[in-house]
Amino acid sequence: MDEKNLEYLKGQLKALGFPLRVAEELGYYMKANKEALHIYYSNQINEDDLMYDLHFIKSSNNTYQLKQYELTYKHVDIPDRNMQGINTKDLDAKLNEVSSLYDKFYGGDIENTMSRQEYEQATDFIKATNSDLYTLANIEEGKDVAKLLMYKHLPESEYEKFFQDHQEMQKLNEHKHVFPVDDNEALTAMEAYEFLKSEKNQVKQDIQSNAIDGHIISDEVLHQINIELLQGNQWIAYNTVPYLLEKHDVYFFNTSHEANDFALSNISEFDNYNVKEIKSLSGLKQTPHGKSINTNGENQHLPTVDNNSLYKQLEALGFGNRLNRAISFYEVYPQEQFHLPFKERKENEALEYWLRFEQNGQPGNYRLSAYEVTLRIFPAIPTISIEGIDVGQLDNAMRQFDWSIDHHSEALVEERMQSKSGRKELKLMDSILHNITKLHAASRGKEIAEKLMFKYWFDGPYEPNQFSLDYLKQQYQFTCAIPANKMVEKTAVYELLKATAVEASNETISFTPKTDFMNQKNFEYLRDQVKFTGFGEGLENELKEKMQKQTPEFQLTHNTKFGNDDVKASLHFKKSDQTDMYFFNRYQVSLTPEGSKDRMEQTFYINKEGSITLKEAYNLMNGRAVNKDLTNKEGQVYNAWMQMDFKQTDNNGNYKLKQYHQNYGYDLVSALEKHPIKELTNEQDKTRLVESLHKGNRQSVTFVQNGTEQKHFIEANPQFKTINVYDSNIQRLHSKQGQNAKQGQGENHAAKQASKNESQKQGAADNSDEMPKASHKRRKKQSNSIS
Repeated sequence: MDEKNLEYLKGQLKALGFPLRVAEELGYYMKANKEALHIYYSNQINEDDLMYDLHFIKSSNNTYQLKQYELTYKHVDIPDRNMQGINTKDLDAKLNEVSSLYDKFYGGDIENTMSRQEYEQATDFIKATNSDLYTLANIEEGKDVAKLLMYKHLPESEYEKFFQDHQEMQKLNEHKHVFPVDDNEALTAMEAYEFLKSEKNQVKQDIQSNAIDGHIISDEVLHQINIELLQGNQWIAYNTVPYLLEKHDVYFFNTSHEANDFALSNISEFDNYNVKEIKSLSGLKQTPHGKSINTNGENQHLPTVDNNSLYKQLEALGFGNRLNRAISFYEVYPQEQFHLPFKERKENEALEYWLRFEQNGQPGNYRLSAYEVTLRIFPAIPTISIEGIDVGQLDNAMRQFDWSIDHHSEALVEERMQSKSGRKELKLMDSILHNITKLHAASRGKEIAEKLMFKYWFDGPYEPNQFSLDYLKQQYQFTCAIPANKMVEKTAVYELLKATAVEASNETISFTPKTDFMNQKNFEYLRDQVKFTGFGEGLENELKEKMQKQTPEFQLTHNTKFGNDDVKASLHFKKSDQTDMYFFNRYQVSLTPEGSKDRMEQTFYINKEGSITLKEAYNLMNGRAVNKDLTNKEGQVYNAWMQMDFKQTDNNGNYKLKQYHQNYGYDLVSALEKHPIKELTNEQDKTRLVESLHKGNRQSVTFVQNGTEQKHFIEANPQFKTINVYDSNIQRLHSKQGQNAKQGQGENHAAKQASKNESQKQGAADNSDEMPKASHKRRKKQSNSIS
């Protein structure tokens, strides 16, 4: 074995960020004098599992060289759910502890590290944790999460005792890339990790911004996509109406025919489904993962690459040449698009730029398509002492380190342990972590500790995962996106962001009255929410103007007519006490029927799910029933018919809503089929009819009686499990009359009279819950929610 060769490789591995033990293992295998060697190194950063495969080859002069290494990046998102008394996030943390305990056991030095009592407690903990995992795997609603947990924590042999799709799970949750190494150019182990991590995050961004046509997707839907793909359901039908797509907005199918059939069958005033094929999460990206490189020494024909104009543009925008080296990597290994960060830190603030590059013509040539700037103002840290901790000194100590780096990774710890100064730095960092934890546990220190975490740790490896710092982000962080057609020098963008943030005496950041900067996403969400609650697009400009004024509350007014009935609605918006976000909380409807001076008022509250649209509100106020998917207090979705109870009001004078749940037994289709309705003979007309009745409409239909067609109107009546029928003049017919038309005219006089008597009794009952007469309608203003 060539000792000089080994020393050179040790230096190279150290420069790339690999720990000393990798070099020691290499020295052992070099003695075997093989033509090629593979050394494996694993690491974990937060929730990310990393596996490096370092490929060494022997050259013609019998020396080894590191030709390339392959990094496998594994990240499994575990959803937060509660089942059978088991919290899945807690179980995930326990399984991490179990893995640590197994490492101790396999280390073979249990006697010196654990007492008998500690050993028994550890084995009991392992048994209890595994029992919870197996419990989830054996209940239907828990299998999906159990699969993710087992894939994340168990070896393949154990996983396949429960599920036989380990390779498919690898495709969905693991990302690979081969990184070349030469004497002059190579990515470090940490840079390779950041590259693959950004690739994985780009997949999620592309799903949200491109694959679903600009709709934001909830994490629950992203998780569900993984599960459905494993089951072969790669066709989705998604509702284009809501801005945020949640689980009930996306449906999965095995074939395009099934998906398109569903989409065509669910068209209504407020539901419109599009169909898309998704073969894999990474398949949604235009750029594939894991591009291999040529290592056989043959020359490859490369297209002409010229990014000089791009480099000049970056200099003109104020980014200098710091990004040129990273761009040159993508010249050799082309991507259709990629993102690069550019960070600056000042005494009281930090700036982070994310630049988006897209292929410009031939592979390897790029253009700057956009960049996003985030300004984070550092909250003021008081110089006080709490629980023996000098907060000012703690702030100064934290300022000495770059916390975007995981200083406790194996490679960095091993490197620091080699020198006295390095050991001193580790000791100082451990002291910082201890004091932050102690400060956060004190009632007076909790807020200060979180401000320090936000100042130094936010969006980095040390950010806590036990609680969120997002409330501070809302106060102290500002973002602006610059598109390709509006490129400006980065200093000008910084000045714009700086102008929007002022530090007030209560340490909150507010918008200055001189700027029209506002939360664009908040506006777009409210604009769409107003539109799809039935108020159209006419309020958009007024909504934007009111939001820009930053008042605590405001109202918008909407006037319309349904038929000849006048409807006036007042929409109420309120600003959050914690952030600058506005929320559409409720709207109040004032209904004045045709030819009446009396009006009826009712307030409807906006819920995340199951909100009542303006047309549905109008139908409810006219005594008709509306069918909705609702959510109970436990977050479970159920279906029910709702109808106003004009005999009961709540404490604020709002009429209460009666509900007829699924198990009440009302079957609308069966009730319709008891009548000679022509539209039921055509499947498309039938579907539209049912959807219209679900929305509470009084729907026009055609009755066929003895070969003669007659126009009627019908509406759902869930209370008596039938439908209400009206003639062409909107005069109520008894419930048996429409049915008799279908049965024919062969009844004798006595049977007809008996049927009539029964119908009159039923009709009296049906009318018991109709809308009150105009003289009894309320005139006072109402303000309470529906029940």
